[in-house]
Amino acid sequence: MVKKRKRRFFFCKSVMLNRWLFSAAATKFSTTFRPKYCMVCTFKTLSSQFQIRKKAGDEEKISHIGDEDSNEEQQVVDDIWKTLKEKPPGLAQETILIHIVSLNPSLALRVLVRISEDPRLAVRLFWWKLKESGSKLPTPSVYVNLLKILYKVELDRSMHCDTEGIIIDRTQSCHDVLESLINEESTSELLGLLIWIFTKQGLIEESVRVINRMISAGIMPSERSCYRVLNALRDSEQVERAWEIYDKMLKSGIELSVMTYNTMLDAFCKSGNLSEALSLVDDMQGRRVFPTVTTYNILIYGLCRMGNILEARKLFDEKLKRDLVPDVFSYNVIIYGYSKEGNMTEALKLRDEMGSQRLAPTAITYNTLIDGFCGKGDMEEADKLKLEMIDIGLCPDQFTYTSLISGYCRRHNVIVAEQLFREMVDRGLIPDCFTYTAFMDGMCKTGNMKEAFKLRDEMVARGLVPTVVTYNVLIDGLCKSGDVKGAYMLLSEMESSGLVPDKVTFTELIDAHRKTGNLQRARELFREMQERGLDPSCVTYSTLIHGQGKEGKMKVAFKLFYEMIENGIAPNVVTYNALIHGLCKEGDIKQAYSIFNEMQEKGVTPNKYTYISLIAANCKRGNLKKAKMLYKVMNEKCIQPNNYTHSALVKGFCNDGKSWERSGLPNGTLAKDTVNEDGIKEISTSS
Repeated sequence: MVKKRKRRFFFCKSVMLNRWLFSAAATKFSTTFRPKYCMVCTFKTLSSQFQIRKKAGDEEKISHIGDEDSNEEQQVVDDIWKTLKEKPPGLAQETILIHIVSLNPSLALRVLVRISEDPRLAVRLFWWKLKESGSKLPTPSVYVNLLKILYKVELDRSMHCDTEGIIIDRTQSCHDVLESLINEESTSELLGLLIWIFTKQGLIEESVRVINRMISAGIMPSERSCYRVLNALRDSEQVERAWEIYDKMLKSGIELSVMTYNTMLDAFCKSGNLSEALSLVDDMQGRRVFPTVTTYNILIYGLCRMGNILEARKLFDEKLKRDLVPDVFSYNVIIYGYSKEGNMTEALKLRDEMGSQRLAPTAITYNTLIDGFCGKGDMEEADKLKLEMIDIGLCPDQFTYTSLISGYCRRHNVIVAEQLFREMVDRGLIPDCFTYTAFMDGMCKTGNMKEAFKLRDEMVARGLVPTVVTYNVLIDGLCKSGDVKGAYMLLSEMESSGLVPDKVTFTELIDAHRKTGNLQRARELFREMQERGLDPSCVTYSTLIHGQGKEGKMKVAFKLFYEMIENGIAPNVVTYNALIHGLCKEGDIKQAYSIFNEMQEKGVTPNKYTYISLIAANCKRGNLKKAKMLYKVMNEKCIQPNNYTHSALVKGFCNDGKSWERSGLPNGTLAKDTVNEDGIKEISTSS
């Protein structure tokens, strides 16, 4: 008892002495000498005295305000609060906060609760404690009290940042904080604050854990909290987990709004699961939640992305325009769908229709149209649209110039592409990775690999990091120029930089070995990409089929053909052309016609290279009547024959003793064709 009284006496004496010193210093000394030292001494003395009491076995809890000791401690807390609030001249709050961290946890919590009248100061106190070197991790109760303080006030943006930093700075205690909140029977709103912090910082696992724990504890999450988690899962392409949360929301009886349904629809559409998206629309209507313009925009965009423009237009006309009023985004989405399909006539009609609906086309509208015309190779129309958008007061942006540069590069017109690139820079627009990659692609297509690598170096010098697409463009250029060794060196560099080759990379290398006749290495690469979990594309299969057909290995070619169909990959015109060309080369023209008919039954339209192979094969066998018929069909379908077609026909008629003039066919230039000797278009290795 005597020892206890002595400790209390010395403690009180130290407190009184330091209070007096601080008061005297504040009044006596000039403005050049501020009482920082005295305040530091005060905090250090308080801390040491509390530690002595703790070691001596005094277990009184400071939160018991009715006790004699707690009254003294409460006075200390009040003094600290008063000092922090008044901010004495020359004594920065940071200095005070740094030295408060030496207080024991219970007193620190008392100070935190006391200064809850000023939440910003509470956050700063907590932040300094975390940042202080060597400071111990605060207990979960401290985190909980801080969240309670912040929830009670209207937080501004800077407070948001501070709060996030505090919680995220010690993520290892998130589980304990969550359990403390659950055990204290905290409100759904307070737990929602924790979810908001986690989702904003990208801590998806933590936010999902909070939702699941709330539901298991019988605490009903708000729809907005669940919506935030669904958004995070959608953005990270975790559709299955989003569906699990959605299902729990339904089972928990949470009333869903159109906002939640739109998020789920967007998740399904982005993952290509349109059937689930459409059934979800039926479900929401069954629950008396009515679709909005945004709902239909999401569905139309999903259909357009999947290439189902007919269903998209049906939804646009029969639902959106009938029940609601389409907005600018609605028109931009459907214009995108037609532009993607190459139907620029309909896309332009929709652009004109916007005016009648009193909707002004935006830069996105024009960029979509320009990109569509560039994709078709109609650069004149694309240039006109660029001038038109400038005339109506819209400024071409990075996307505008990138589309135009890419379009001209695809036409091998790198001179105009370079002019556009410089014009873009002169306008103050900074080329991004996509712009540089498009320009590099043009240089590679013209065989100017030196300039392509110069652009790569310039891009890196600007602080831009090459992507997988950038490396694929350069690898493709090296392969087409015959530098397969250089392509492998670049592949090694790509992997060293942490990038993983994709199916396009492998397809480019497979095509390079196909051209050199090294089909064994091509097959090895094909197996390697499958072992890496990369699914071969239609281009990959078409490349291998072309190689096998060229070598006369039609059994292997058809084996690959049926394999791609079994894997759900639809053959395109290049695939069918490779088979037809191989069969014609082997003299099996009957089977070639069978494939020719099959492709049309499957909805694949033959192109000029399809007809070239069949015309050449018929001429070689002396079937000039069939060759002439195929030639006329080409003209009727507005498929422009090339010089190789004319050469094959002339040779056939000459061998048959008939002149070209007597054949009844139009005159054509008989110069050597620009395509390869087999009359088959080179298979593109771009996806």
